[in-house]
Amino acid sequence: MIGITFRDNEVDEKLVRLIGTEGLDAGCVETSVTPYAGIDGGAVSGIRLGTRTIRFVYAVIGEPETARAMVYEVFEPKRAGTLRLATSDKTVTIRAYVGNVECDFWSQKEEITVTLTCPDPWFYNVEEQTYQPETNQWTITQNRGSSVGFVAQVKRSGYVRYGGETQRLAWDCSQILPTTAVLTLDMREGHRDLYIEENGVRTSYLQYVTEWYWQTCPHLPEGRNGIVRSTAVAGTLTVRERWAGL
Repeated sequence: MIGITFRDNEVDEKLVRLIGTEGLDAGCVETSVTPYAGIDGGAVSGIRLGTRTIRFVYAVIGEPETARAMVYEVFEPKRAGTLRLATSDKTVTIRAYVGNVECDFWSQKEEITVTLTCPDPWFYNVEEQTYQPETNQWTITQNRGSSVGFVAQVKRSGYVRYGGETQRLAWDCSQILPTTAVLTLDMREGHRDLYIEENGVRTSYLQYVTEWYWQTCPHLPEGRNGIVRSTAVAGTLTVRERWAGL
């Protein structure tokens, strides 16, 4: 069984019953291969997770017109929102956009198929893990899921380092920000930024990064990880576990 909530709304199970799903596994991996010239085979030039397409198939068990109207209300075409999925061992979220909502009017048992597109293909834990700074680092225990990035509260200048000097980032905003300033360092894949958000307005200070030895956003593998920091750390570090499939 799987619990499905979209934009904090659920379908009425007295009107429809879930009978099929697609796109919840880890099957959207895209591998790019460049062929060798004149010989067999090729070289892998890139591996990525592509856009995820999720489909839910519902059997209509109540009054058809009422059931269709209810599904249209929950999954309104073109609407974006958070899709929440609950299984027996975890609850995850994913950002989704509603595409087609197709009704099979002519089958013996009417069915409704809902298609959602998810540009970010990862499923994220509904809860964040929060770590307080220790003497000179945050110690993170990543027990489940795939490798992840992190979000940290930092002061106006300093550095963070993971896995040696080859994985180091430093910044200096001391000339433009007061000593009490607190910035957010976002090192999640696809969200990389250094910013201050006040009254809903985000101001980026990414141009004040002085050292950027991370070619990509850091991935914290399963197990115990230590992110070394300078004394210029303002507060907590948060990690949200993620999965490539359910």
